[in-house]
Amino acid sequence: MKQSIVLTILLTIFSITAFAEDLPKSGKYSGRYDWTYDGKVYPVGQDRMILSGNLPGVIFNDAGKGFLHNTRLDCQIFWDINKGKSNANGSCITTDADGDEALSLWTCVGTLPTCDGELKFDGGTGKYTGITGNSKFKATVIGSGEWKLP
Repeated sequence: MKQSIVLTILLTIFSITAFAEDLPKSGKYSGRYDWTYDGKVYPVGQDRMILSGNLPGVIFNDAGKGFLHNTRLDCQIFWDINKGKSNANGSCITTDADGDEALSLWTCVGTLPTCDGELKFDGGTGKYTGITGNSKFKATVIGSGEWKLP
């Protein structure tokens, strides 16, 4: 990978205990988190790099509505990529249209282009005050290639 690569990661969340659109006390959902990387890349020798920065993006609930659908997600990341092995962690703030926020903490490990992870909700504001829940996800690096204009 080169420092100039813009990373886009698709995060698919499976089996999460959470709240639905009308905020019942518990529920499940699946969805995706599309984001870009805004941070620094630190090369460490030929086969290793450290990334540190922000991952601004949007969550889309697979149902097209409900819990966290179309909400902003800002995640902080510390990502160590060593000889194709991925080890990352961070925290995220999800902000809905009402301005209410949910905090989550996450980790993932794997072999590029994927990173298998766990996410844990750890409180929030407004309707998300006291939120808890766990999920498993798979992050996938996508978006490499080339194009030409005439």
